[in-house]
Amino acid sequence: MTPLDALLRGMALGLAVAAPVGPVGLLCLRRAVTGGFTAGLASGFGVAAADLVYAVIAAFGLGAALGVAAIDPLWPRLAGAALILWIGLGAVRRGWAVLASGDAGPAASTGRAGRDVLGAFLLTLSNPMTIASFAGLFAGLGLGATPAGAGPLVPAALATGVFLGSLGWWVMLSAAGSRFGRRLGARSLARIDIGAGLALMAGGIWLAAEAAG
Repeated sequence: MTPLDALLRGMALGLAVAAPVGPVGLLCLRRAVTGGFTAGLASGFGVAAADLVYAVIAAFGLGAALGVAAIDPLWPRLAGAALILWIGLGAVRRGWAVLASGDAGPAASTGRAGRDVLGAFLLTLSNPMTIASFAGLFAGLGLGATPAGAGPLVPAALATGVFLGSLGWWVMLSAAGSRFGRRLGARSLARIDIGAGLALMAGGIWLAAEAAG
């Protein structure tokens, strides 16, 4: 496999991993709808960066060397679930406040892009089992074997492709969400904030129950 092949296959894999809708995806979409393209993309970049970290560990076979297999996934996953619950609760409270006061609507994420990136990064990173998932996907698609003499180029290209594929999905989702949000009034945006917040809270509870089970 050449580095170009690995890059293209990694991009396809990154897109496939990012596309399924879950609590983190809903979080990015909500921020794009209520806060605009930059707010949504900031969260999406954090997700893609975490995917890159896990892809590097899986592609270079670093899991055992870093002691990832010895990490108990319970507490990181519970922490991620708690953070999603907290974000959802905040969205519900902001939405209700807008409906009650009749002001301009949910505030955009101006000036907090760095916090959005970090939050989404930590949320995605909170499940160490993702490394095993990437390793299994690489092996299942025949992406785990590096040709003799290829050095680090193939696994590096593979991990880079995962990042680009994941980021590409978040760019598209953020663009669609922000375009939709521009067509809505303040009260409609507030209702979306409430609905998305309730869904995030439900997702956080589900993640906590899954981790504890």
